[in-house]
Amino acid sequence: MPILTLVPTGMLATGPSAKADEQTMCLIAGASLQAPVYAHEPTVTIVLVAFTPTPQTPPGMMLYFNSQMISMDTMRAQQPEASVYRVVTGRGERELRVAVPGNSPGMLCVRQVVVVQP
Repeated sequence: MPILTLVPTGMLATGPSAKADEQTMCLIAGASLQAPVYAHEPTVTIVLVAFTPTPQTPPGMMLYFNSQMISMDTMRAQQPEASVYRVVTGRGERELRVAVPGNSPGMLCVRQVVVVQP
């Protein structure tokens, strides 16, 4: 079972973002993190570990796999919390992207992204 662990500070960051520590990246409105992922299987599981230091103004969080939006949610957890998503895809290189919507309040901190292929 191939497992790929992405360290957010090693992912390509665009927009307003900052390192919180050696592995955590924090994003505000309009920012995103992305990384190429090679899909070996038709089904991919993505585990996103994230939290917000601004629970009074919870940020939006969007997850994309290539151009397909997998999830659009609001992050309310104040401690790192795992969210699990299953994606049906074709084989080949795909772009995984975590983004904060341009009109979102608050800050989203991404601790880890794990891609599991059964």
